[in-house]
Amino acid sequence: MFIITDKKHNTGLLLQEYNGKLGIVYCYQEEDKICPYWVFRQATWRKIPVAKSMPHRVELGAPKQAKVILEKFIAEIEKIYLSGDVPQTEEKPVPEEKPVVKKKPAAKKKAKP
Repeated sequence: MFIITDKKHNTGLLLQEYNGKLGIVYCYQEEDKICPYWVFRQATWRKIPVAKSMPHRVELGAPKQAKVILEKFIAEIEKIYLSGDVPQTEEKPVPEEKPVVKKKPAAKKKAKP
């Protein structure tokens, strides 16, 4: 199942099963084809990317475990963002930057001989 999250760029999330575990893969859609974004993970102890690339994926585990994890995410979204308890903040306009005017250095006066 592929869900488009950004229609402008045709990107979204794909629910994928791999080795009996479910995961969410970040993908883009070209015509009728769904293509994953590929990334190079890094070895944690070296902080250097490994040679082999892999799909940008978040593993959720076995189907029952994945359901529990996603239900927890839904509960958090409802609690934090949809409860109405969180005060809505107004977006303040970004102040315009004033152009920087550089002054020319004062001309040096020649000393009289």
